[in-house]
Amino acid sequence: MRLALSLRDSNGLRDVQIVEFAQRGEYENLMAAIAVRANLRYEVVENLMHPQRAAGMILVCKATGVSWATAEAVLQLARKRNGLGEDEIERARGEFLELSRSAAERIVRFWQLRQSIIS
Repeated sequence: MRLALSLRDSNGLRDVQIVEFAQRGEYENLMAAIAVRANLRYEVVENLMHPQRAAGMILVCKATGVSWATAEAVLQLARKRNGLGEDEIERARGEFLELSRSAAERIVRFWQLRQSIIS
């Protein structure tokens, strides 16, 4: 989390850094970077990475404004680590492209509110 916070403070935690974490298999750094960018707890983001469906991670990626290429890099790491199917990644592409950023932001804001109430 310290690295992700430092990157955010120094240069805004750009897509290229998220892609690099994903491509290098730096799972913890990737989860921290997405959590910081989405203003969600690490555990929330990590839980989204485990299911066999990519919908939750797609929502977070869309809400944070990353490109499809960045979201796909995240999902490719999920495929390697957690057995996410290649067909699920293709389905996620369609969902990502159809989903509006504002709709994704509303859902993530709800998750942010929920996590603040729970803590």
